Amino acid sequence: MEGAFEVIKDLLGGLSWDRESVYARLSQCIDSAIRSSLVIVLYKEGKEELIFANDMFYENIGEDRDGYEYKEADIKKRIKPENKVVKYEKCVEKSMLTGETQEIIYQFERYDGKVIWVRKRFAAICNEGEYIIVSVATNITKSIEISRQIEIEKDRFQKVIEQTDLAIIEWDYYNNTFYSTESYKKYKMSEGNQDRIFKKKSIIGYTHPDDVEKMKKFVSNCILTPGKMECIVRLKLIDGTYSWSKITVVSEYDIDGNKMKTLAIIADVNEDMERRKKVRIAVDIVNTLAANEYEEIFTINAFTGEPVVYKEGISKVIEEQNKVGFKLGVENYMKTYCMDENPEQTAKELNLDYVKEQLENNNTYQKIYSIMDENNNIKMKRAFYTYLNKHKDTIVCTIMEVGK
Repeated sequence: MEGAFEVIKDLLGGLSWDRESVYARLSQCIDSAIRSSLVIVLYKEGKEELIFANDMFYENIGEDRDGYEYKEADIKKRIKPENKVVKYEKCVEKSMLTGETQEIIYQFERYDGKVIWVRKRFAAICNEGEYIIVSVATNITKSIEISRQIEIEKDRFQKVIEQTDLAIIEWDYYNNTFYSTESYKKYKMSEGNQDRIFKKKSIIGYTHPDDVEKMKKFVSNCILTPGKMECIVRLKLIDGTYSWSKITVVSEYDIDGNKMKTLAIIADVNEDMERRKKVRIAVDIVNTLAANEYEEIFTINAFTGEPVVYKEGISKVIEEQNKVGFKLGVENYMKTYCMDENPEQTAKELNLDYVKEQLENNNTYQKIYSIMDENNNIKMKRAFYTYLNKHKDTIVCTIMEVGK
């Protein structure tokens, strides 16, 4: 909208104050291009004269162009609430004194009795004691209604939101308000100026050094690109440590492209990132062991018995586990293929609970057993178990033929 004012100023700057000349040029260049209400008023010797008003102006005030006499005093009488009139007058006065664009949001009672919300911007052009005031007004009633509905929904679910660990931040640019949930206070960024937390200079103070450039790029994308944006970085907490966090930012715009609200949601994804890290480690271990020509290699979740990483088709016991779970998978596999004198005992000694008991007493556990392969050949196998890490949440199992 600032650009529109500059175009209007440039246009008027090269024209005489002749009403017909101004009207003709504006009709050609502006009336069809601006969806908001556009009004240009000449102030001279304490009197006002309407130079130009587009069709949207008459639509917004609820009057017909024919027979309507523009009076600024009458317009001001319809501004609600009354204390907004003083601010309205100050905006006009300041624009005349400085030439700077001024803005005000107010309710307006139309001539047909309907009340609408309006965002109005002023720009003044001075010429030897004469002033032209260019004002662009946008009907933002629908946007306000949406915002109010959002507020109602937010109040309704605020108690639920507060029970989550999500840090939710909202900037309302129309009402100049800021809102955040209690969880937001655990982040270092909550201590800074909330109007500047996504400024590039502020990012350094609360983002992990290795993620600063990524965060800067994310912020730039949020500014330049409408719609939902997401990013995972390490954010500094109040205690000085860092936490992997997923940041989701969504901005709401009015019909003229002006930003109304920005909503940011920060979710702690430390556990998810740690899980991914463990899977990557497990994959690396499996790949390393595979290079050593082990026949069968897989990792097991120590709590559920589910295979975490394994080579597809590497073991029939994996297939059984996927069907019926770890315990029954081992039992079914051994009952079918184990050639030991007591397959049930072998199955017991390869059961997850038994393996974990052995690992509690030793760092490793191994079991030798006989098995029939797909070619009906009986082979001796050694199953070797150990924990992947000190957390004891993942078990690595390698199986190879004895004497091979």
